[in-house]
Amino acid sequence: MTNLNRRDFLKIAFGTVSAAALSGPLALVWPEEARSRPVAEPWLIDLEDGFLVDRAWVDDDWPTYREHWDYDWLSIDAKIKQLLTYAGYDDDRQLFNEHLISKPRSGWHQRALARIELELGGILDEPIDADLMTFDELLRHGPHVPGAYVLDHLPAEEQERLGLKLVEGLSPGNDNFCGVRFRGDVGELNEALARHGINVVVRPEGT
Repeated sequence: MTNLNRRDFLKIAFGTVSAAALSGPLALVWPEEARSRPVAEPWLIDLEDGFLVDRAWVDDDWPTYREHWDYDWLSIDAKIKQLLTYAGYDDDRQLFNEHLISKPRSGWHQRALARIELELGGILDEPIDADLMTFDELLRHGPHVPGAYVLDHLPAEEQERLGLKLVEGLSPGNDNFCGVRFRGDVGELNEALARHGINVVVRPEGT
């Protein structure tokens, strides 16, 4: 299967059915109501050092600062405050001292914002520094994102039975880490995913 961007996961996992789920061994557990979906190859998840991973993930898949801050949805005042805070400016006076931009008497407006963005907004479309993310953001935007989706759609008691566990801040040589560790039988995990109508296959480690 061609590697897909993680954003396609939900469309594949919950909008399609694999041929194996219709005619192979998984047909015995695949939900009847999900059999009428379009047929497509399953989303493939890999195991690496015992963690569920997306091998197609690359560093520039991190969200941008613009996306992380929901910048485009902020008010003008909030946008300027965010940019000043990131730049390490304590107040408007530092902005004037560094860039000769002062706050108009009528308050911040779009033209002033455009000048500030020209000076300080170069980072907006750059990938965010992973050190600035919460553990949940690391999981949902990083290479271990498949684990997040699996946990989202399997009941807690089934996660425990299958050997799935969320691990935060613990990885050899890396304290800034979040992923889903799997210690169980891959066949049982894939059967459980099929039973919930999730068109996803976890491949054994080393394949």
